[in-house]
Amino acid sequence: MDSSHSSSQSVVTETVVAFLKNVPPFQFLSIAELARLARHMALEFFPKDTVILSAGYSAADTLYVVQKGGVKLTLRSQVGKQVVLDKRSEGEIFGLLSLMSRDLTRLDVTAIEDTLCYTIPGKEVQQLISTHAEVANFLLRTSVTRYMDRSLQELRTQTGLMGATERLLYSLSVKDVVAAPALLCKEDTTIREAAQMLSSSKATCVFVVDANGVAIGIVTDRDFAEKVAAQALPLELRVTEIMSCPVIAVDSSERVFLALLAMVSRNIHHVLVTQQGVPAGVLTGHDLMVLQGKSPLNVVRFVEAQQNVPDLAGAQSRISSLLPLLLREGAKAGHVTRVVAEVNDRVTAKILQFAEAKLGPPPVPYCWVVLGSEGRREQTFKPIRTTP
Repeated sequence: MDSSHSSSQSVVTETVVAFLKNVPPFQFLSIAELARLARHMALEFFPKDTVILSAGYSAADTLYVVQKGGVKLTLRSQVGKQVVLDKRSEGEIFGLLSLMSRDLTRLDVTAIEDTLCYTIPGKEVQQLISTHAEVANFLLRTSVTRYMDRSLQELRTQTGLMGATERLLYSLSVKDVVAAPALLCKEDTTIREAAQMLSSSKATCVFVVDANGVAIGIVTDRDFAEKVAAQALPLELRVTEIMSCPVIAVDSSERVFLALLAMVSRNIHHVLVTQQGVPAGVLTGHDLMVLQGKSPLNVVRFVEAQQNVPDLAGAQSRISSLLPLLLREGAKAGHVTRVVAEVNDRVTAKILQFAEAKLGPPPVPYCWVVLGSEGRREQTFKPIRTTP
């Protein structure tokens, strides 16, 4: 072999490796793996305005990594309008969804300036995905989430789905929504005294605080009905006998969405609002329903109310009705997937309850562990299934 040719190949490989080791997700690979990959790669030049991939044509057979320059990813509407969904610059990839689909390219990809791209053959990308979980997770997660966020935002902009009031759930802080201060009582307060406090204030809950003013429990109007009236408890007992703990709290500066998520995940109706750790107000499910007109909490409650598997299956179909609501209110992809994951958790818990009711108590203590998108709290409406 010509030594000069071998030397030039080595220099090229070193150049490619030096570039890739700082580019996600290739930084997960060893130098030896990067060197092997570099030997299969090519460098292509695309003048400004060159259409690199065309929607409707055969899928890409390579993955592109921008070495210099930039590209735009666009979608053509039925009326011929070009919608820019995303732009990719140095160190970013494109062509993954086209490569993975193996049928047709979905988007147009055009160079917005003179652009150099490294290309990686599809079979090499498939090998990386099948042998390196961290690479697969990064590629799939970032690509899907990025497309969803960008395309949903563009859809909202183009169609005018969001009105001023519909952005509130994801733009307002909790302090902007709280309608009532937190009703507080001490640990030695009796049940009778707590009930009188609720009656006179028209509140639906009271928080029990310790000597330092820290909330240690909550008593709601439902507790008085189910724990006191139904069980005929003496009214002179301390309120600590019927309180629920721990108290779920959010800081007043947090977004309203986080309070909603806390309610959905724990199936509760009251969240304590704190300011620098001090109880300041209470946010209720009613407040959120008034704010957004319709709430994912309703879906959770409906799921919880079901008493058999067929009815639960019907209840689960309501999850899909959350999508238009969340999109209209400006939810990001990450927000949508977290809400769906929480609701699906409630469905799974109900199924386990039905199983225990039918089969009897479990012979040993157990826990139910979920992996994949639900375990990461990234559940989608139609989970992506990959074949090993």
